[in-house]
Amino acid sequence: MNEIRAQLDKIVKDLTGERFAAELRAARQVYYAATGEIFEDDASFETRMITFLEWFVFDRPLARGVVPIRAYLEDHAADFSPEEREMTEALLHQRHGLYRVKKAKPPVLNLKD
Repeated sequence: MNEIRAQLDKIVKDLTGERFAAELRAARQVYYAATGEIFEDDASFETRMITFLEWFVFDRPLARGVVPIRAYLEDHAADFSPEEREMTEALLHQRHGLYRVKKAKPPVLNLKD
């Protein structure tokens, strides 16, 4: 699991760097419009920042029409070891989202996306 976390940290570092600064600013405006602005003194600051970064990396299309993690995979494909490629592909194909449990009656969960 630490290898996956390290790979994800590497991806996030690249995607939040200068190369994607304009995309990140635009994403932040959209995110804040939908969820409200995030302030450093909020008790939920860290959680909301993580949620924003996950949304940006996995869900929000860039101007070029792909989500950032796909762009990272395309841009760095030649640099990957087979293990890094496998981990990044696995991250790309994860199902991401926030769900609220509406009703839990095992073995059934009623969720709201």
